[in-house]
Amino acid sequence: VTRILQIQKLQQMGFRPEEILSYYESGGKADGLLASLEEKLSVLQQQIAEMRLRSHDVPDMSLSMITVPETVCCVRKYHGALAQDGYYAAYDFFHECVEKGISFAPIPFFSINERTDYLEGTLSSSPAHDFYICIPVSPEDAPDNAVVIPACTALSLLVYGSYGNLNKAYLHMGEQVRKQGLTPAGYIRTISLVGPYVGKEIDPDRYCSQLLLPVAAEQ
Repeated sequence: VTRILQIQKLQQMGFRPEEILSYYESGGKADGLLASLEEKLSVLQQQIAEMRLRSHDVPDMSLSMITVPETVCCVRKYHGALAQDGYYAAYDFFHECVEKGISFAPIPFFSINERTDYLEGTLSSSPAHDFYICIPVSPEDAPDNAVVIPACTALSLLVYGSYGNLNKAYLHMGEQVRKQGLTPAGYIRTISLVGPYVGKEIDPDRYCSQLLLPVAAEQ
């Protein structure tokens, strides 16, 4: 009975059956369970920060360091200059994946942008650059050409307001990288958490985006 109660407690804490089984098979080593909880905490903290931004009535930003889990995605390369370019490209690619019957993961699609000008404190007058639209898919049902984007530590910047605030957000991200002495470990990602796809009723001033910059882990 006490064993069952312990298992029920672990289930209530959100652990999957395979995680609980691994805990017992390892003789009670809780490292894996702790890592799982810390990952969930990181996600929850991001969700709280996002909701705080959504509840504000003025543009705002929220900066934090987070752990981004591994993601399996359908990926396509594009070229463009404006935030709208990325949005329309993502919209078209997403619908193409829907028509193919691809099983999606419950994660917003995002873009990976091959730009580094913001790291120097400026934005190019010709900002057109290559970017990749990434549509997260279910790992179990991923198509053969799906790409595994590895887990990473990232500097996260939540941005509240219309897409017109993104240039300011890029510059703020670059400033924080320099100020904190961080070393980028990949290209910046842009996630539209709240945008036109959520509903036409959403006021653009209440959009919420997230910039993620993978950074090298501290030694």
